[in-house]
Amino acid sequence: MKRNLSSSAGRGLAMGQMLLCALLWSIGGIFLKQVPYNAFAILFFRGIFAVMPCLFHLLHRRIRPVFSKKTLLHGLFQSYTGLAFVVANKLTTAANAIVLQYTGPVFLLLFTAIKLRRRPCAQEILTVLGAFLGIGLVFWDAAPGATPLGDCIATTAGISMALMFMAVGEETEQEQFSGILAGHILTMSVGLLFGRVGEIEFAPWPFACMAILGIFQLGIPYCLHARAGRVCPPMPLILLSLLEPLLNPVWVMLFDGETPGPRALLGGLLVLAVVTAYSLRENRPAAATAGQ
Repeated sequence: MKRNLSSSAGRGLAMGQMLLCALLWSIGGIFLKQVPYNAFAILFFRGIFAVMPCLFHLLHRRIRPVFSKKTLLHGLFQSYTGLAFVVANKLTTAANAIVLQYTGPVFLLLFTAIKLRRRPCAQEILTVLGAFLGIGLVFWDAAPGATPLGDCIATTAGISMALMFMAVGEETEQEQFSGILAGHILTMSVGLLFGRVGEIEFAPWPFACMAILGIFQLGIPYCLHARAGRVCPPMPLILLSLLEPLLNPVWVMLFDGETPGPRALLGGLLVLAVVTAYSLRENRPAAATAGQ
């Protein structure tokens, strides 16, 4: 199914789906903080629940999963991004974890320039410098609960996100959801191998949190994002997705009392500002086309 950019109703529905997607993504930090288990055990149990919406979509659309080099790379980088985010939330603040993951577009810019062997323009250089200044401020902060190791792992999630975008390129719906399914399966496998799952003592609230994380914070949003991306131009999707790093620390602050330090807050805002500016510039032609 190709994008139907001429349908304003279709774009409106897609933007609504992306808004809901960003809101659901943003609850990750607060529910991860509620689960006392190790990060790999969380990945295993969350993955079980996350597979369900993807399988439901495949069955509903009568799509047969296909596992090719493209879908496996999609799954590999998706799996690592989720793994790094969960581990980082255990080792640093929720604000640092999500903001550093959202450096993905900046790393994508760098990797694309290296791959194509082209010199970046002045605005791209300023974007990279601004983002790395923001990253430096986040690392420099000394907020309670923040550690350099956690911040480093969160940054690798941004790198992995960029590599995923490079690996998948333009995917069909079959490839897209096959890649998502592969990512969930890989995540569950890693969690099972390293999570000491058999030693986990069942407790209702932690398992409820992992069910919420799997179904509502991961599984359904991935499906919404995939569906919205097939109809709506990139710019509004990227801008709506930035609600996640803005809201994630707010929920954690309200419900868990964790607050980022002043330097981390300034650095996070700087990262979001340069990513937003770069997204607006990069997707200007797509937005113009969508308005015709």
